[in-house]
Amino acid sequence: MAKYGQNLLHILQNAGYNIPSYCGGRGQCGKCLVEVDGKKVLSCQYKICSDIDVRVFEEKNIATFTDISFAPKYFGGELNLAVDIGTTVISIAVLEKGQSYPVELISINNPQIKYGADVISRISYAVKGGQKILEDTLISTLDDKISNIIKKYNNAKINLVAFAANTVMLHCLFRENIAPLGTFPYKPKFLNFRKESSKKLGFINNFELVALPSVNSFVGADIVSGLSILPKPQKGKYNILIDLGTNAEIVIFNDDTYLSTSSSAGPCFEGGHISCGMSATKGAIYSFSQKGGIVDCKVIASDNIEKCDAKNDVIPKGLCGTGLIDVIAFLYDSGTIDKTGALKNGQTSYTLMHGIHLTQQDIRTYQLAKAAIRAGIQILLEEMLTTEQNIETVFLSGGISSKISIESAIKSTLIPASFYNKTQSIPNSSILGLLNYLKTSKYLDSKEKIYYLDLASHPRFQQYFIKNINFA
Repeated sequence: MAKYGQNLLHILQNAGYNIPSYCGGRGQCGKCLVEVDGKKVLSCQYKICSDIDVRVFEEKNIATFTDISFAPKYFGGELNLAVDIGTTVISIAVLEKGQSYPVELISINNPQIKYGADVISRISYAVKGGQKILEDTLISTLDDKISNIIKKYNNAKINLVAFAANTVMLHCLFRENIAPLGTFPYKPKFLNFRKESSKKLGFINNFELVALPSVNSFVGADIVSGLSILPKPQKGKYNILIDLGTNAEIVIFNDDTYLSTSSSAGPCFEGGHISCGMSATKGAIYSFSQKGGIVDCKVIASDNIEKCDAKNDVIPKGLCGTGLIDVIAFLYDSGTIDKTGALKNGQTSYTLMHGIHLTQQDIRTYQLAKAAIRAGIQILLEEMLTTEQNIETVFLSGGISSKISIESAIKSTLIPASFYNKTQSIPNSSILGLLNYLKTSKYLDSKEKIYYLDLASHPRFQQYFIKNINFA
C-alpha cells in the first residue's frame, strides 16, 4: 500500500522489483521507465497521487563469460569460495579444498545496481540514508547464493570465503560508512587485508571471511588480486593493466615497481549515460560491423554470452559497452563522424537500425571516457620514464573485456595504435587472483609496493585529456 506522494521507483524497489536506476534517481539516465496506466514514465520522477496500474520492465541477468579451467567433478570435500564483488556483476568461484581448479563459476547481478549504476551514485544514495539498504541488499544476496551452494554440494562445509572488490563495495561488505569516499579527501575506513567472522556482518551462514587489501580509495582489492597473477615483463620492459569501468584503473609495472591510477571514465562502458545504452543483458548488441550497406551485429540471446551468437528471433534493444566501442569505431572509420566527433552534415543522431539511434551527445560521452583513459596511460608512461614502444603486454580486464574488438579499440582511439599486437583480454583476473590466494595464501609479494598517482591533481592531466578528446 503506497502513501500519497510517495516515489514510485522507491516503492517498486522496496517491493523487490529489479528496476535499474543508473543515475541514482535523478531523472537523467532514462533507464527506470515503467508504464503507468498505459503511458511510459520515469518511475524515479513519478509521485503517486491516486490508484494506478503499473507495468514494470525488470532488468535481466547480465551476461557472463569465462576463461577459467574447471575441475572434472566435485569429490565431496570442504569448499572455499572466491568472490569478486563487481559494481555490476558478482562472480563466485567454488573451489574444493585441496583442488587446483574450481568446480563452478556463478555470476549474478550486483543487487545494488538498482540504486545506482556506479559507485558515485551509490555513495549519493548512502548519503541520503540508504547506507544500510546497500549493505543489507548485498549481504542478503551473497548469503542466499552461499546457501544455494551449500545445498547443491550436499550440505558441504564452507571453510573460507575470500573477497576482492573496489573500495566502496568492500566498505559495504564490512558495513563501514562509504560517505567519506565521495568527498575530498576521500579517506577510506580501511585499506588493509581484513578478516572477520561472517556472523558479525549479518550472514546467516557461518564461515571465515577475508578480503584482500586495496591500494587506496580508487584502486581496490580487485586490482591487487588481478595483478597477483599477471606475468612480469622481461627486463627493461613494462606491462600495463587496464580495468575498464566507471573508474578505469590503470597500472603500469616492470619487474619490481607498480604505479597505479584511477581515471574517471563514467558508466558508458556499462551502457550508462548512452541513450541507446544498456547493460550486457538479453537484446544488447555486443558486436557490430558494417561493410557497404550490410550490417553484421551479434546480439546477446541468453544470460550466457558464450552461447549468444546472433539469432534472428532476438530483437536488438540497444548497445552494451563492447557494441558501443564497435559502433564508434565504424562511424569514425567510415567518415560518418570527423576527428572532432561531430556527425557529418549537422546531424544530431545516427540510426543504426530501427529503434536504435546513437546521438551526438552519446558520441561526446564516449569521447570524454576514452580521453580520460588515454590521458591516464600517457601520464603513467611519462612518470615511469618510458614510452609506448617499451610496453611488452597490455592486459584488458573488466566485465566487457572478453568481447572487445582490439581493432575497434584502436580505431575508436580507446588505446594507442602501438598496442595493437600487444593487447590481450583477461576477463576473470580478480577471480583468478582470489583462487590463487585460496590455494597458496599469497597475493602480491609483501615487498612489492603499488604506488598511486592522483590524476586529478596532476599538472598535465587537463592538457592530455583535451588532447585525446578528438579522434586521430
